[in-house]
Amino acid sequence: MHVGRIPILGGLQQFDFVITEEVAGEIEWPQQQEQLQAALSAGILRTEPTSDLPVVTMFAELRQQRERAKRPRWLLRATKAG
Repeated sequence: MHVGRIPILGGLQQFDFVITEEVAGEIEWPQQQEQLQAALSAGILRTEPTSDLPVVTMFAELRQQRERAKRPRWLLRATKAG
């Protein structure tokens, strides 16, 4: 979900919206961090740690894929050649 859409969740009071601490820690842009903090302060979202092994494994795999995608192309070529 796009961070700018979080206020919509506030109108859905019959639901609880949770973001894991790991995902919250991945938000890099200051404006998005501010929006997340505002939603947490307003009670629209809450954070929870996760210890569910399949979830932790999936998160680690996604993080690795993202980090590979961020590598400069020359580094990727050097990694494949070496």
